[in-house]
Amino acid sequence: MKSSKQKTKSEKSKTWKILKIIWFIIGILIVLWTLFWFVQLNKTRDLGGVVILAILFASGIYILAIFIALTILIFLINLVIRIIKKSKKLK
Repeated sequence: MKSSKQKTKSEKSKTWKILKIIWFIIGILIVLWTLFWFVQLNKTRDLGGVVILAILFASGIYILAIFIALTILIFLINLVIRIIKKSKKLK
């Protein structure tokens, strides 16, 4: 029997695909949330509503920027790992 620490390559691949799909869905939800607050900001005319919606819209922009930065960071880390693995196979 396999222990829980010994995953096959196909199990790791399935897990990685599920994580990519979840990450993509989270990104879409962040974009939709930010667009929703942008539309609400353009509809509101009173000062209190504008201030609150501007704060929510700005937080959406910041969260989106952090999400993009994390995505690029994960991509670069995976790229470096692949390069290291290829260089070890060549030796």
